[in-house]
Amino acid sequence: MVTNDLTNFKYVTNFQYVAVLVMAMMIVYILIEKLLFLKRSRLFFVVIILSLISTVFDITRAMHINRLVEIYDSTGVLRMGLLTTGNILVTFYSLILFLSLFAFLLYLADITCGLDFMHASKLRLAVIYVPAIAIFGVLFANFFTCTSFRYEYTDKIVMNVNIITLGVVSGFLTLYFVYSAIFLIRFRSVFEKKQIYAMALVPLLLIIGIAAEITTRRQLLLSFIISITIVLILTIYEASEDVMDLDTKLYNNDEFVKKVRKIFISRSKSVCVLIRINNYSELLKTYDLSEVNNYNVDVASKVKRIKKEKKIRFEMFSLHNGYYATVFDEKLISVIGNGLLSGLDSDKYCTDFIPDYSGCLINFIKDFENVDEVLNFVNNFRKTIVFKDDFTVYSTVKNDKNLIIANHLEKIIDTAFQEGEFCVYYQPIYSIKEEKYKTAEALVRLISKKYGFISPGSFIPYAENTGRIEEIDSFVMEEVFKFVSSATFEALGLEYIEINLSMAECVNPDLIERVKVLMEKYNVNPKRVNLEITESYDVSEQELISQNLRKLHEMGFNFALDDYGTGYSNINRFSTLPISIVKIDKSLVDESEDRNIKKILDYSFSIVKDLDKQTVVEGVETKEQLDRFKEYGATYIQGFYFSKPLDFESYVNFVKENNR
Repeated sequence: MVTNDLTNFKYVTNFQYVAVLVMAMMIVYILIEKLLFLKRSRLFFVVIILSLISTVFDITRAMHINRLVEIYDSTGVLRMGLLTTGNILVTFYSLILFLSLFAFLLYLADITCGLDFMHASKLRLAVIYVPAIAIFGVLFANFFTCTSFRYEYTDKIVMNVNIITLGVVSGFLTLYFVYSAIFLIRFRSVFEKKQIYAMALVPLLLIIGIAAEITTRRQLLLSFIISITIVLILTIYEASEDVMDLDTKLYNNDEFVKKVRKIFISRSKSVCVLIRINNYSELLKTYDLSEVNNYNVDVASKVKRIKKEKKIRFEMFSLHNGYYATVFDEKLISVIGNGLLSGLDSDKYCTDFIPDYSGCLINFIKDFENVDEVLNFVNNFRKTIVFKDDFTVYSTVKNDKNLIIANHLEKIIDTAFQEGEFCVYYQPIYSIKEEKYKTAEALVRLISKKYGFISPGSFIPYAENTGRIEEIDSFVMEEVFKFVSSATFEALGLEYIEINLSMAECVNPDLIERVKVLMEKYNVNPKRVNLEITESYDVSEQELISQNLRKLHEMGFNFALDDYGTGYSNINRFSTLPISIVKIDKSLVDESEDRNIKKILDYSFSIVKDLDKQTVVEGVETKEQLDRFKEYGATYIQGFYFSKPLDFESYVNFVKENNR
């Protein structure tokens, strides 16, 4: 036994009161901010509650012992019942303090490897829970035996601590500190440096708190130290905007990336269902933002109800704009599978919207070599990859050529620039008035030596989403400027060549300077180039777009409004932007026999004519369509009826042969 003489002794509890105040404030903050929707947050909340309760018991114990000492010092005698109360209080304090430390260990396990990983192995379960059960048993038994520690009175008040019990408990706690260190070291790549440093401080602060109590004896500091660690962790780990989508209250994209890293470090048998709302852009165009947010919240609530009703464990992540990921153990595939797809709609908000879903089941470890491959596929599935079925198992299509291309687009684009695999094709545009091919649209093509022809529908969206589109636009612009300044262009009798300006180019502050450099380099007449801008550009960037377009117009360039019929606010844009040509989208051409579409076309051609604009009709494929749009008064016709896009040499020969 280790004996501490408490005669003429008094505990100082000032720091304990501060600890209670801090923990109470943290509890109120968590409840006000509604941070309990995440499992890890609920576990951390348990840590705070247990720490607060243990601190209250510690204060009560200290006040009781101080009272015992005062009675003894004044009377020289004590009633045994008072000592028994002291023993109960110190046992409660020790027991709940241990539970709070163990809950913190589980919290640490959850934010590092994940509790699913811990529960997947009987050995790991035993390593974590057996010592905990042993310590809990020893401490709980002290209520009845008082063999581990107790207050006693003979001729003075003392506290006796069983040296064996102290050694066993200290050993197990040390073992848990070692576990914590192993978790942090093994999963360090999941965290930022500040998070690692903060978590490494926790055991150090606890050791300092324990050492301070042992050396000073009177000053109770441990609970205060614990309250400091709680504030530290809440600030660095539990900031809601860092871990969740604030609308849906689901884990966010950053947490998904961390989850994938954890899975590859632990090699756990986890799978994921990726869910994409293919027509989410329609939702954004049709409803205001608040209604869309309510829709997303309702969808997330339905998923949580499915989880509760089926009593299954999975984690769901909102990867932004109608894109979700659900991670669960591979044993649950038969239970979950594609069943989530049917639950991702709302009967409260945006009720006219009918979601079109695509789902893909991936097995992290079996289907991919590393984290980067997973994240690359996840990003590509969100942006460009389309499967023929609503729900696809990745392993059944992983060797598909188009999927391989989609997963390697970054490298393919790099190689294309290095090896000169990009080229410009020209689709002839027919002048109805002159009955000749007087212009063309320049279209970028990628012909890989390794993969062959790469569809623009694959690499253009990827380039737009990754910022590579500016390099591609610059390449096309330079090739066209070379062409329009050449003797060949002059000999063909062409009017101009159309170039698509991407949204990235329209909002690029360096656009004007780059165009000036190319104009001087090739001595370009700007009237030989017509710049196309899409009708559905981002309204939020209208001021910068208008500024760039006006400067280009002042330099002598004309503009065409592309994809007319796919967006909105057209008449306003005719008047606010320097547009000289309107390009009727293929979608209107395909439906031009429809009665309502005919009314739209009649109205559109009338407005365009009144505004003294020219028209190019895109996607004409039949003689009937050609005749129909001649009657509407179209200026130019473009489409497969006349020609598909041609490489430079073929285009030159085509114009020579057909313009005789």
